[in-house]
Amino acid sequence: MANFTFKDLNLMGRSIPVPLRLLVEADSAGTGQNGVSSKEIVIEKLFRVIPGRRIVGLCEYKGRQAVAKIFFHPRYWKRHLKREMRGNGLLADAGQSIPRSVETLRSAKHNGGILLTEFLVGSVTLEDSRSDILTGETDFNLVTSAVASIASCHNRGLWQNDIHLGNFLFFQNNIFLLDGGAIKFEKIDSPLSQTRSLENLAVFFAQFPVWHDRNIDQLLSEYLMLRDGKGWATDEGSFFKMVRHARTKRLDIYARKLFRPTSAHAFSHSMSRLLVYDRVVASANFDAFIVNPDSYLEKGKLIKDGNSSTVASIAIDGKNYILKRYNIKSFQHGIKRLFTPSRAYKSWRAGLILEMLGIGTAHPIMCLEQRVFWFFRRRAYFLSEEVSGDHLIADYENETKTTEQWEVVFSAFRNLFSVMKEYKISHGDMKATNFIFSNRQLYILDLDSLKQHKSDGSFAEKFDKDLDRFRKNWLATNLEKQAAGAMADFMSKQG
Repeated sequence: MANFTFKDLNLMGRSIPVPLRLLVEADSAGTGQNGVSSKEIVIEKLFRVIPGRRIVGLCEYKGRQAVAKIFFHPRYWKRHLKREMRGNGLLADAGQSIPRSVETLRSAKHNGGILLTEFLVGSVTLEDSRSDILTGETDFNLVTSAVASIASCHNRGLWQNDIHLGNFLFFQNNIFLLDGGAIKFEKIDSPLSQTRSLENLAVFFAQFPVWHDRNIDQLLSEYLMLRDGKGWATDEGSFFKMVRHARTKRLDIYARKLFRPTSAHAFSHSMSRLLVYDRVVASANFDAFIVNPDSYLEKGKLIKDGNSSTVASIAIDGKNYILKRYNIKSFQHGIKRLFTPSRAYKSWRAGLILEMLGIGTAHPIMCLEQRVFWFFRRRAYFLSEEVSGDHLIADYENETKTTEQWEVVFSAFRNLFSVMKEYKISHGDMKATNFIFSNRQLYILDLDSLKQHKSDGSFAEKFDKDLDRFRKNWLATNLEKQAAGAMADFMSKQG
């Protein structure tokens, strides 16, 4: 295993190999050349990579595991390290639990620094628990503890400028705060202003699935009690507007990152293709699939072989996926496709946006567009996880659900329509075969026509069409009244 330097890290971008052995000519005391010694840090696992600035990873140091936060920006690494240490100090002074500092290393060559903290084995972040948060008493206590921690910081004039769920670590029935570099203050030891406090809290709540909003009233009451803010000029309705505004802003920012390299997604764009995929599936077998996806369609279980698309269930590394190839139907169709985003492109974007809102869908795995001279699109491929279960029409025809179970299904649709209306989302093809209800979760499929609208007018027209198509699924069945009940609050006109 080769030794790397801080300078090497700057040149690597996101392509950082693990294990990574970093040899540092370090001065632990930070006093220049006095007491210089060589320190070897071996990063075994990467948690976060910000190219050109810092990485966070798991390492072994002096015989035990530690978290290494490595700063290597050529000009600003000292500032970033100092900001991190100062923020941690402010949190500790405010009585917040933070991982214990193990050691701070500063390069004697003045090109990087490392902050080593204890690794809390068995800890879990709120981000790790996001998908099933508040499904049980323990999870609700976890969120309540996080809100209490936020209130405590606000009482001391502190707030997390980049507040997100990954910065709340739950360990041995206690909340630990991470990322001291994001800690800001108005006036230390003086309560944070009402406006700043509620805005910061709204951004925190906006990161949960939309269905979590039903708990905001109780959690806001807890927060106000801890802040002695009962007399604040706020109410549930105005605060909900703040949460929705923060979530919409977050969605817009997230959408702009869906076709670029991130910690979650690998991305490449060449003369012959555009490719983006979930880093979780990266493997030699996945690389082979990318080279020739058509061969997987041929040997997979064919689901649809149409003129516009070919769909099959395939297996990669022992896991089942759904692969869709969007075909070129004719010369005229090919010319049109050269200049417009492919259905695979749209499905990738739509699926990830739905997941951020907490709406069930087949998790997007890959989008691949064949290109000509970088920009002109040809065939496209979309890979997603396979959702187990039959679509709703099959459930009805096979009588696999009881009357009570159908009530749960239509209740899920009522919630779905509410979210669609709130965030101006139309689906474009609401036939029942595009929905699966499995493990008490409603899943939406076929997302290539889904759109998040900017204007109320364009959304209202498309949403009415969605509801009308949904209603037609259940005409002449004994579920028609239940379907109508699910739409009652949302149909502008009842037919």
